[in-house]
Amino acid sequence: MKDFRARVACRLSKLRRARRGGILSLTMITLPMLLGMAAIVVDLGILYIAKTKSETAAIFAAEAGAQRLPDIPSAETLAETTALTFLQDAGYVDSYSVSASATAVDISVTVEMGAQTLLADFIGIQRIDTSSTVTRP
Repeated sequence: MKDFRARVACRLSKLRRARRGGILSLTMITLPMLLGMAAIVVDLGILYIAKTKSETAAIFAAEAGAQRLPDIPSAETLAETTALTFLQDAGYVDSYSVSASATAVDISVTVEMGAQTLLADFIGIQRIDTSSTVTRP
């Protein structure tokens, strides 16, 4: 019985020595994958916020332009200025473009803008572009 316990203890000791550093190597393998997934989540959040802002600006601009619809040049101008004012007030100072086209019965506003990425820059993606189009009768 004593001999059996000694053999088991010896084998357990060898097993412990053979498994040293296993957690470190596992961590080193999975850490880049975890950081990569975190980068994707952060940058998708930035894209979602930019898309929401561009949609909101397009909606406000279309509503403002729709108020002056019989007068087409005035409606287009008001829609573009409303969208630009909203984007500037929201803190967007980088590139964005606003275009409005109107007919006698409806107005269509397109807001295109980009968002700077934070972590996807490591793989060469510095900017994510988004576009929103709203048409109001």
